[in-house]
Amino acid sequence: MHYSNIKASLGATEITMSLLSTLDSQFSKIMGCQKAGNNVEHPLSDQWETLRVSLKNTTSSLVSYIQTPCEILNSQDKGQETTALEAEKLKSELRIEERYNDLLKESSLDKQLLEASKESHERLEKEVQFLKEERDSLDVTVSQSSQSTHGMRVITSDKENALKDLHVELKRREYMEKEIKQISFAFF
Repeated sequence: MHYSNIKASLGATEITMSLLSTLDSQFSKIMGCQKAGNNVEHPLSDQWETLRVSLKNTTSSLVSYIQTPCEILNSQDKGQETTALEAEKLKSELRIEERYNDLLKESSLDKQLLEASKESHERLEKEVQFLKEERDSLDVTVSQSSQSTHGMRVITSDKENALKDLHVELKRREYMEKEIKQISFAFF
C-alpha cells in the first residue's frame, strides 16, 4: 500500500517536472526569438528571465526530491522502506508545498513587477510623444522667428535707405533754396 502511494507520488512529481520543463523551454524559445528578432531589448525580458530561472530551480528541486525516495528504496529492507518512505514522502510533500507557495508569491511579485513595467512604459511613451510635439512646436516657433527677423532686417534696411534718400533730398532742397535766394538777390 505504501509502496503504491510512493509510486503515485513519484508519478505526479514526474508529471509536474515534465510540465515545468516544457514551460521552461517555452520561455527559452520566447527569449531566443525576442533576442534574435529585435536588437531592442523588450521591457519585460528581465521578468521573463527571472521567471524562467525560477522554473529551472523548481525543476532541479523536484529532481532532487524524486532521487531521495528512490535511493531510500534501494538502500533499506522492505519494513524500513515503508516507514522511511512515508516520512520522506511527507517531507517531500511539505517541501513541494512550501516551494509551491514560494512560487505563488514569486509569481504574484512578478505580476506586480510586470504591471509596474507596463505602466512605466506607457508613461514614458506618453512623455516621449509630448516631447516630440514640444520639439515640433519649438521648430515652428524658431522658423517663424527666423522669418520674422529676416523680415525685420529687410524693413530696417528699407527704412535706412529711405532715410538716406530723404536726407539727400533735404540737402538738395537746401542747396536749391540758397541758389534761388542768390538768384533773387541778383535780380532785385
